[in-house]
Amino acid sequence: MQPNNENHAVGEDSALHTRHNIALYHRDHMRFNATLLLEIAADISREANRLKVFGTIGSVSRSRSQPLPSTPPTRAAPHAVAAI
Repeated sequence: MQPNNENHAVGEDSALHTRHNIALYHRDHMRFNATLLLEIAADISREANRLKVFGTIGSVSRSRSQPLPSTPPTRAAPHAVAAI
């Protein structure tokens, strides 16, 4: 009995095609994960910048509306002192 070279070639071609599909899937998966991480990092950066801007605006408006206290603040608040 002679081995069928045609079937063997088809099997190799199928295996090669399968490996190619796996490689494409893996590459797309890695690209998606990298893009997702970059998008999350960009969102966090934008949120941090937004909070910095709002914090700056809030501190400027508070400093304009409220005069500075004449006495420095104490470390212990009155409600933090234990009753004896």
